This record gives sequence, structure tokens and C-alpha cells, in this order.
Amino acid sequence: MATLLAKGLQFIIRCPRGAISAIQTMFADDAPPTKTLLIDVPRKQKRRVRERGLPSTIKIKLIRIILPTGEVEVLATSLLSDTEFEHNEFKHLYSLRWGVETFFSKLKSRLGLENFTGKTVESIKQDVWSTVFISNLETIMVEDIEENINVKEPNKSKKMINKSVSFNAIKNMAFEIFLDEPDPGLLFERLNKLFRMNPITVRKDRKVPRKKTSDTQSFNFQKRVRKHVF
Repeated sequence: MATLLAKGLQFIIRCPRGAISAIQTMFADDAPPTKTLLIDVPRKQKRRVRERGLPSTIKIKLIRIILPTGEVEVLATSLLSDTEFEHNEFKHLYSLRWGVETFFSKLKSRLGLENFTGKTVESIKQDVWSTVFISNLETIMVEDIEENINVKEPNKSKKMINKSVSFNAIKNMAFEIFLDEPDPGLLFERLNKLFRMNPITVRKDRKVPRKKTSDTQSFNFQKRVRKHVF
């Protein structure tokens, strides 16, 4: 937070329940909707903060929001004005980060980004940007197909292309798409037919409850259970 403020940048950050005591109180049932707070640098970080020329004390505002599930979340923000920013605006801003979080999750899990092909900075950059490129290509190709499927069946539930199918096909056929296939039109037609085979039905207003997973359970899943796709 201090680094962002020193650069003149504003922020909204979700606070964990295990944060400092002043933040923990905001999770209580009788907590106020907002609270302004001064935070001093922890003793162990004083030298680091001083060397970087950062402020030793920062002022933030805590925002308590209630999710549709009834779950409480607490946000810390540098936007301190009570008149310029309404309480509901922070709830909306918080919801916008979901697409960013799920995209990073998709890159790391579904596309196996962290299975790096090398240990140098250059090789890791190549892996990151090539993975993002493949993701963008999949989005472009799938968008029109999904639109056509839903236009032909306007009264039925919305359909989406199965990401496991589309990503796997594009990754496996990347060299054919860009280097080998003399007729790209035929290749894209093959992919089009493949994508349409197993669409996923999106149930309207259906919400899947979030499950709290411990670090041990998460580690066990990533190491022993999850099917890795490289």
C-alpha cells in the first residue's frame, strides 16, 4: 500500500480475516460500514521502508461489503472521500476484479503456465506471452461460434464452448495453424466443428457456492489429483 501511495496510485485491496486486529473487527456483525484507519509500518519492515523512501504511516479507509451469499468482505482503499465515492460503488468495483482473478487462474491451471520451459528471464517471458497469445486466439475464435449457436436457439439456455476442448485443440494444433497448414480455412473449419461438439449449457441465475480450501488440501490437489495439461 505504501509503495502504491508513494507512486501516486490509488488502490482497493481485499483484506484477509487474519489481518491486523483493526481490520479483523470489521468482520463482526456490529461493525460499521466504513472506518478510517492509520497504519504504522511493522517493526520488522522499518528498515526496508526507510531505504525505499516510503511513508512510515499511511491512512486508509476500510469498507465492509455484503456479498449476495451473505458473506462479509472487507476492502482497504486509498479513496478516502465519503462524498466523492458512495459505498455501493466499492462493491461494484470489487466485483470487477473477478474477471481478472479468473483469467490468471485460467492461465496458471488450465493452460499450465507455471510449467516453464526454462529458468531464464527470457524463457519465462516467452512462456507467459505465448500463453496469453494462445488465450487471446481462443477467445477470438470461440466468440463468433458461441454467438451463432445462441442465435439459432434464442429460446433455450445460453450455450458456451467447452474450454477444455478449445484450449487443448488450439495448443495441439498451434504449429499447423501458423506454419504447416497451406489452407488455413480448412483448418479453422476443423476447429469450428470440434468446438461445436460438446457445448456447455449456462443455467440462468445459477450460483455455485464457494468452498473454503485449506493450504494442505490445495497442495494435495495440485500435486496428486489435478490433471496437468502442458
